[in-house]
Amino acid sequence: MLKKFTILFSLFLVTTYLNSSYAEDINVINKTKKEIVVEISPENSEGEVFSTITKTIPAHEDSKLMVNYDDLKGQKYYNIKKVDGDFAGHSRCDHLSVNKNYTIEFKKEAIGVVCTANVVD
Repeated sequence: MLKKFTILFSLFLVTTYLNSSYAEDINVINKTKKEIVVEISPENSEGEVFSTITKTIPAHEDSKLMVNYDDLKGQKYYNIKKVDGDFAGHSRCDHLSVNKNYTIEFKKEAIGVVCTANVVD
């Protein structure tokens, strides 16, 4: 009985550890003069039905979000983009991993709002 309990408890710890390794914190910084709406979705999800995370970020403010493996329906990579007004694709950061923490900035430049992502150690 004790051996069975030990095995089950070990499986629980391993599962908890693996799930926590598939979660990350992202700090989204809006450096524009207007609020923006960002959308986080699994990579390669165009045409597929996936739930997405949508967040409104006020002008000149930061917002901390957590993205995990379950939010992305098992996908390991995702993108974050400004929802409205981007026709050239500059306000989108692609191929972000659920295993890394990021600081993501949206700022106004001559070509429009640009997204940059930097890995945080």
